[in-house]
Amino acid sequence: MIQAVVFDLGGVLIRDPWEWMLLRSEDNITDRFRLSREDVARIGIDLCGKYECSRWTRPLAEQERAWWTDFLVALPEHPEELTVEYLIRETDKYIQPIEPDRIRMTLEKLLEKGIPLGICSNNVDFWFAKQWQRLGYERYFPEERIILSQAIGATKRSPGHEMFHAVRRSMNCGFNNLLFIDDRSENLEAAAQCGIRGIKASDQSGETVDAWCFAVESALLMGR
Repeated sequence: MIQAVVFDLGGVLIRDPWEWMLLRSEDNITDRFRLSREDVARIGIDLCGKYECSRWTRPLAEQERAWWTDFLVALPEHPEELTVEYLIRETDKYIQPIEPDRIRMTLEKLLEKGIPLGICSNNVDFWFAKQWQRLGYERYFPEERIILSQAIGATKRSPGHEMFHAVRRSMNCGFNNLLFIDDRSENLEAAAQCGIRGIKASDQSGETVDAWCFAVESALLMGR
């Protein structure tokens, strides 16, 4: 029986910030500056791998500057107007919640049923801070139920399943009593290895969001 529901953040509740900013939005940085999409995708993935598990104590502003500095250093060629300062200034307009009215409706229904809600996200502190400020979902997710890879020192795909063990402890229930919503199949497969049931949130369109929200609500209604 489901006793708690846990959500990924980027790609589920809010746009993946660097991917949306650099590659996926209509006004993305890569196309605007005619950069190589292959290079940008490779560098972004490499930086996430570097930063998502780094237990840094540096201030958020320093982390953000370091991320973009590393990005530009790794980029083979780019125009001189594409600077760290420019990228930092541009970031906020790309931090966009996904279908917030529909998702809030589901979160409210879960709260009404007394279902504890949590976050499990491969994330970097400075990206999370920007996402969380924009979402305004503090009412639904207490701080102690927010599990981030940078704090744990491991991602959801770690063979030790450290993040999912942290989720289980924070939600105070067994793995088989958790429902997990994520947009990446490999993360859902990792959760399933622990016995956690998953629902995939795929292309972030309104129709797809409505479908996975309905699936969550139905699972709770039927007591699965």
